[in-house]
Amino acid sequence: LSIAYMLLAWNAFGFVAYNWYKGKGDWADYYGLKTDEDKYMPNNEYFARTIGRSGNTKLITMKGFSIVEEKDFDYDAEKEKEKEKKNEVEVAPRNLGERVALRRRLIEEEVKRLQDEENLKL
Repeated sequence: LSIAYMLLAWNAFGFVAYNWYKGKGDWADYYGLKTDEDKYMPNNEYFARTIGRSGNTKLITMKGFSIVEEKDFDYDAEKEKEKEKKNEVEVAPRNLGERVALRRRLIEEEVKRLQDEENLKL
């Protein structure tokens, strides 16, 4: 029985290592569950938002054994900002089709803007 567990664990480790190597290491990003804002957010802030502890929290960024940055983080204020932002801006696309459509629309708008600028110069 212990040999079966060992083989199962070894295969599970191999599966995880293979997926990491193929670029599926951040599975939430790979399957489109992370927004662009979440991707580029510092780890300590992402973790503080995930926990959702109300009140002020001190976020410390370290490199090695030295402190690089310290900042205060107010979860309630950030939550209010997110609510206001969601009310103002359309919801970020979740699946690949929506992302492609959004990027195509943005590219078309940029091309139209550049064409208008060229027409004004002439």
